[in-house]
Amino acid sequence: MEMRHAGEAQWFRVNPRTLPAPLLLAALHRHAALPAGPELGDTLSWLRDLLQAREESFAAMLIGAPPPPPAARPVLLVLHGLDDAEAVRLLAMAAPAIEARADALLLLGAREFTEPALEVFLSRGRIAAHGGTGLAALRGPLRRGLDVAGGLVILDMLELAAALERDDAFQPRLPLSALPLLEQIATVAGLPDAADAVARLSAATGAGLPPPGFGAQDSAAARMVATHLHGFWRGLAPLFQPEAADA
Repeated sequence: MEMRHAGEAQWFRVNPRTLPAPLLLAALHRHAALPAGPELGDTLSWLRDLLQAREESFAAMLIGAPPPPPAARPVLLVLHGLDDAEAVRLLAMAAPAIEARADALLLLGAREFTEPALEVFLSRGRIAAHGGTGLAALRGPLRRGLDVAGGLVILDMLELAAALERDDAFQPRLPLSALPLLEQIATVAGLPDAADAVARLSAATGAGLPPPGFGAQDSAAARMVATHLHGFWRGLAPLFQPEAADA
């Protein structure tokens, strides 16, 4: 492999290996400050072709019947954005109100916060509670036998207090059967973190809000990758909105 930078060339001996495209996109985004010069145009053209090929392959995932509308019960509350001790204290105070509205709870966030929050609900023993960071956390409630005909409510910690004051905020918009599909989609998109995947899905199916950004780097390559991933999640929204299929 030859690498050129600032007019100088260096040769390296490498052992080629195959990497999933999402890892390649993440690497490109992290190192997106590509040097200016004649090689930049070729690199961006190659990246544009790669992203277009990925979009065409994603099209197959966007075809199919939407999931059935969720039943009234059971309700799985998915809480993400659990990232500080104050959030754990809020959950401890809100536990009775949450238990009155949900049959099971999935907490997504760093272990140092999810573990004490889970202990609050496990010690009370009134509803099933699960937690984790990786995408495997999405399987927990279904693996424990929660009926897939039930509904899914997704909230972040900032939305929780307002939702507890409005019962309509706890009306499920998504079926529990969406969780395996979300895990598959997030794997394809290269998201190892369940909270990130849930946040993107929640934003994509919300009131026209763009999904969370892919990073803050400001370069042509970074913008192309970010636009590609934003479009991917927006395109998925109809899969999780049965009412959109009838419009």
